[in-house]
Amino acid sequence: MKSAHHALLFVALLSASLGAFAETPDSIHVNVPFDFSVGKQVLPAGSYAIERAWPDNPEILRIHALDKKAAAVVLSSVDDTQAGDPALFFHRYDDQFFLYEIRTGSGARKLPVSHLEETLQRAARQEADLVVAGQ
Repeated sequence: MKSAHHALLFVALLSASLGAFAETPDSIHVNVPFDFSVGKQVLPAGSYAIERAWPDNPEILRIHALDKKAAAVVLSSVDDTQAGDPALFFHRYDDQFFLYEIRTGSGARKLPVSHLEETLQRAARQEADLVVAGQ
């Protein structure tokens, strides 16, 4: 997925507000400064909460705008070996951003690649990977 297409890897630490919620160790709050895709949905730039859709299932995540104007539910795969500072990871193709990983203190949640992103990957148009993180 990465340098197979000789994509330029560009990791930008963006000014964002990101912090953990008290409910679960893998709930986060983040300000995303650009529109982004999650599965088949495009979510607008804004403040989002990301948390388990059901408390006993770490694979199904709910991503919802704090202004209640946008939301998505996504199935993820759990990778508990990637725990670290909370961050969102995006692939960038021209002016389109695709959320592919959510990292929390309890691990990483990998998101499936959408059909549109697969098409852009085949066209070798990936410009960069982007990280939205906090302090």
